[in-house]
Parts: sequence; structure tokens; C-alpha cells
Amino acid sequence: MPSPVVESRWSRLAATLDWAGAVMGLQMAIAVVAALFFALLLRLEYPTWSVFTVLMLLLAQYVGAVQQKAVFRMAGTVLGGLLGYLATGALQQDPWLYLSITFVVIAFSVAMFGQSRAPYAFFLLGLTYVVIVSNSQTDPSLAWKFALLRTEEVGLGVVVSMVVQSTVFPNYANRAFREALQVAFEELRVATPLAVAHFERRHTEAMRNLNDFPSRATALRMLLRFGGMESKAFRKEIGRSAELVTKVTRAAGILRSFQRYEPAPEPYQSALRELVGEAGLLLAEGWKDLQGGEGLAETWKNRASSLNERIEDALRSLRGSKEAWSIAPEECMGLSAHLLAISELSEALLEMDSVERAPAGVTSLAESLDLAPAWPGPEWINRGIRSGLACVVALILENWLKLPNGAMMLLCVYVFTVLNAQSPDETGDRSAIRYTIVFGIATTAICIALLAATPLMASYAVQNIVLATWAFLFGYWLHGAGGVTVPLSASFFLLISVLGLNSQVPVAFSDIEGVFSGIILGFVLAALAQRLFWPVLPQQNLQNGMRAYLRTLSDSLERGMGALPLGRRMAQGLFPSKAFKFVAAMAGPCFPQEEAGRMREFILTMQDLASELDLCARHHNPFLPPDVQADTTQAIEETKAMVQKGCELLDTAFRDASCPADLTPEIDAALALWDASYASLHSFIWKTDLSPAEAISLLGLGARFRATLLILKQAIQQARSLRMDGYLGDVSL
Repeated sequence: MPSPVVESRWSRLAATLDWAGAVMGLQMAIAVVAALFFALLLRLEYPTWSVFTVLMLLLAQYVGAVQQKAVFRMAGTVLGGLLGYLATGALQQDPWLYLSITFVVIAFSVAMFGQSRAPYAFFLLGLTYVVIVSNSQTDPSLAWKFALLRTEEVGLGVVVSMVVQSTVFPNYANRAFREALQVAFEELRVATPLAVAHFERRHTEAMRNLNDFPSRATALRMLLRFGGMESKAFRKEIGRSAELVTKVTRAAGILRSFQRYEPAPEPYQSALRELVGEAGLLLAEGWKDLQGGEGLAETWKNRASSLNERIEDALRSLRGSKEAWSIAPEECMGLSAHLLAISELSEALLEMDSVERAPAGVTSLAESLDLAPAWPGPEWINRGIRSGLACVVALILENWLKLPNGAMMLLCVYVFTVLNAQSPDETGDRSAIRYTIVFGIATTAICIALLAATPLMASYAVQNIVLATWAFLFGYWLHGAGGVTVPLSASFFLLISVLGLNSQVPVAFSDIEGVFSGIILGFVLAALAQRLFWPVLPQQNLQNGMRAYLRTLSDSLERGMGALPLGRRMAQGLFPSKAFKFVAAMAGPCFPQEEAGRMREFILTMQDLASELDLCARHHNPFLPPDVQADTTQAIEETKAMVQKGCELLDTAFRDASCPADLTPEIDAALALWDASYASLHSFIWKTDLSPAEAISLLGLGARFRATLLILKQAIQQARSLRMDGYLGDVSL
């Protein structure tokens, strides 16, 4: 019987393991060995292409995503092979025309990788074109053969990938969506009582865990897309599910808003403390009911209605209190905002319950789930030109140097110039030179090791064990990294290169040297292209991303964020979490820790500004009683004008890496308008004995717009403390 110490060690080890990563690694190991086995069994000439395919497809992780990538990969492979055959077979004798067409095909393929219509197919079009032209350099008449072989082996890889993903611990996106939605409900359930507790005391840190909720919403929408490819039943529910994601995201924004308001004043706090606390617990119960899939019970709805009536009765009774009457109107803003948020959360739960109970297929999909823009932006066009130029230079060098494996060099150049900028750690091209040095040393060491290990690799058993282990570690590492990092891409090429040596026949030193010199030269050319032509740098991503963020805020002022395309809204929601990665990647002498801290605080403030504006969206054109309509409308319009002006000033500051002008006097004037409007609203409510529900709506309106101005004021003050001229440029060369 194992001792408690041994059991404890095993328990700790099990707790540290990433089991989902282990499953992904196992899938990749099995798929690599199976693809190699069937490629050899079928006497396919280049089994590495099948292995390449299974590794790329299984990156998608979900059955539906693998299916989509498989279709795109086959389409891109066939079209790329056809273009490669036509260009090489007919035009190679005219170098200028041949190289020009090569540049256009690659630049177009890479640029179209940055849009929403079958982006992976375009990436494969360029990749296959590169493979065909590089392998046909010495004998253009063989271009058709390489195109056919490539299509056959990619087809084999596609079949193996789909079979493995569907049978070995299959990961279904529709199931993952439901699980992720339950996790979101649980997170909101835990956060709700903490948020409502702001009614009597402030504890800002409690809501920080909801800051990255937009990233969760984006992941949910991606799962919706892939889940729709896996199940006909799930496709019927996709409209309902998309609406739930929208409402859950809005509820998270409402919860985060609690921390921005002052606690309620006395005597309101004492009179309403127990009722508001009860409301927080009841709302948490509502999230738990939705999480369980049972929907809101009638008893919950009755309790919510009864609690709302008790809160209204308590507010009515306080109207006769001399102490309540003597409170300054602006001191009631926090009270109104808190009660409005509680009311909106209750409405959100009821709306989600209604959506959940609707029959499948009744709720149609309100908008496309495409998260990328319909057409590539300037950054992707520049990236396409860069890749096209780098591949043309690599093609010329391959023809000139007559490298034994120049095709690997060209492949490295294409993949690294396209994908390295997409690394999930957001370092972009900043570390391209450093990575080249590190990879060069690592590749040389592996090359030397292979000289000794090649005889061992002649055994199929040893070869399969090595490849399976490598593929398992690749998948495990990939899952933990959250995407394909630059080191992962390099390890991927080394794996393919080792397999391509074919140890079943004697491997000469010149073969090993040729393969790895091609890889190293590919690293060098890619790094030079990355750093010399439109480099993707974290400081530039921060600069351009913040400017896009500010433009989206400005464009949402009139009709709200919901009127903007989904892709733009998702980019807006994801930017703060990406911006924190940019800040981490910028660490260095030009960007000291103190400045990084100030930048993080500014990003959080901008996130609060966007969230508050989104909550104000439904109140941009509110119904107002005639007695207060003029003053309140003027205050709303002045707030929108101030936000517009503030966004323009901050946009200019980030564009020029300069200090924005001080808007404090103008914002204070706009705040004074709200104070006057709030006093009018307060007086009107007391004189007309307006119902508590209508009073909360009107006063909460003022509190939210006023909070928006205060957040804007804070953001500009924080931006004025930044020293952007020292780091918003290419400071790492």
C-alpha cells in the first residue's frame, strides 16, 4: 500500500498537469505516427507533407474547427498547386514575369489571410504555391508531379486528422460552448453579491476578475461557429446561444459598473441595506438556476417582484424624511446608479430565461459570427508585400546557391513572415533577430546530435518513439501557450526536417548539413524581412490598437456599441487584455517598470470608460418629462461632445507620442451641467411624487453620464503623466 507521502506527491503532480494539453499531445502523437505509417504504406514520396498537415489541422482542437480547416486546406492546396504548376511550367524561363507573379500570389494570399472569408484557404494557397515552385526549381517539367503529390499527401493528412480528432478523446465545440457558458454563469453568480455590496462600501479589487470577460465572450462566439459545423441540433440553437452570449456580456458590464459609484448615503443605506443584500443573493440564485439549465422558477420571479415592491415602498417612505430631503442631489447619484444596476441585472436574468425557454430555431441569428473584418486592413496588406518580397529573394538565393534543401528555406521564410507576428505572447517581430541567434545555436546542436543518432533512427520503432514523443510535447506545449508561439513554430520545422531525412536509408552528412543550413538561412531571411519591412512591434501595436479603440468609442456615441459590426465590437472588447501583453513585451530601458504601471492604469481606465459608455447607450435618447427635458438633454449632448473631444485629443497624443491637452476646465463645466440637471430632476421627482422605478431610471441616467465624464477626466490626467515619446516607435533595433 503506497504511503501517504507518495500519494501526496502523485496528487501534486496530477494537479500540475494540463490534462487538456495532454489529450491534445496524445492526439498529435497518434496522428503523426498514423500519417507516417499510411504514407509509407501507400508509397507516397513525401510523407512529411502528411505529417505537416496533421499537425497543422489538430491545432484547431475542436472537431468542427478541424473540419473547417480541412476544407480550407484542401481548397487552398488544390488552387495553390494549380497556380504553382502553371507559373513554374509556363513562365520560369521568363524570370521577371515569373518572379513578379510569385510576388503577387504570395502577397495576395498573405493579405487575404487577414480577412473573414476562408482565411486559412488563402494561407494554404500561398504555402502550396511556395512548395511547388521551390521543389520545381531544377526541373520545371516536374511541377505537375509535385502539385499532384502535394494534393494526395495533404488529403491523407486531412483524413487522418479528422479520424483522430473524432475518435481519440474527441473535443466537440458545442459541448465546450455549453461548459464555457456554465463557467460564465458561475463567475457572474460569485461576482454578483460582491458587486452589490458596493452599495454600502467600496472594494474595487473585487471586480477586477471581470475585466477580461470580453475575451470569454469572444471565445464563446468562436465555439458557436465551430459547434454549428458539428451538430444539426446545435445549428438550430445558434441564434438563441448567440443572444445569450450578448446578454451575459452586458450583465458582466453592469456588474463592473458598481465599483464606479460611491456608496449610498444615509438614511438610504440603513433603510435599504438588508433589502439590497437580499437582492444580491437573489440575483446570485438566478445565475445558479440558469447555470443548472432549469431556467428561473416561478417562485424566483415572484420573490424578485416582491423584493422590488419592498424596495419601492422603502423609497416612498423615505420621501417624508427630513434627513432624506436635506441630502444634496449629487450625493444621491451612487444610490440611484446602484439601484438601476440591480434592476437591470434582474431584467437581464428574466430576458435570458425567456431566451432559454424559447423553442430551438425560433431565435434567429441576428448577425454574422465572423470576428475578422470583411477585407484585409493596411497592416495585412503590408504584411503580404513583406512576405512576397522575402519569398522572391529566397527563391533567387535558392536558384543561385543550389542548396540541397532550399525548399525548407523558402518554407521557413513564408511561414515565419506570416505567423510570427501573430504569436499569442504579442511580442510580434521585436525578438526576430534574437530568436534567429537562439534557433541557429539550437539547430546546430540538433544537427550534430543527428550525426550520432541517425543509425538509431534507422529503426522504425526508434523513429516512431522519437516522433510520437516530439509531437506529444509539441501539442502539450501548444495548449499551454494558448497558440503557436515563435519557438513552437521553430520546433515544428525541426520535427519535419528530422522526419524528412528518411533514416531508413544511409543519411550522408551533406544531407543533414543541407537541411539545417536551409532552415538557418530561412530564419535569417525571415528575421531581416520582419525587422526591415513594416515590423510588427508591441509598441506599435499598442499605439495603433489604442487609436482604433478610441475611434470605436467615438463611433459608438450616437447609436451605442451594439450598432457596430461584431468584429469591431470584439476587437474593442479584446484590446485591453492584448494591451497588457503589449506592455509586458515592451519591458526594457526605454520602458521602465514605473511607466509600465502608469500605462496599465490608463488602459484599465479606458476600459472603464468604454464599459460606462456602453451602459449609457440605451439612454442616449431617453424619454424625459417636459419639465426637465431641456436641461437633461443639454447635459447629455455636452457629455457626448466631451467624450468625442477627449477621444480626439487622446488619439492625437498616441499618434504623435505627445502629451494631450488638459480638458479639466471643460469637463468640470460639463459636470456642472449635470449637477444642475440632477438638482432639477431631484426637485421634479419630489414635487410630482414620481414612482420610485421611474425616479431610479432618471437619476441613474444622470449618475452614469456623470461617471463617464469623471472617468474621461481621469483618463486624460493619466495620459498626461505618460512619457510616450520615449517608446512609441521602433526602439529595439
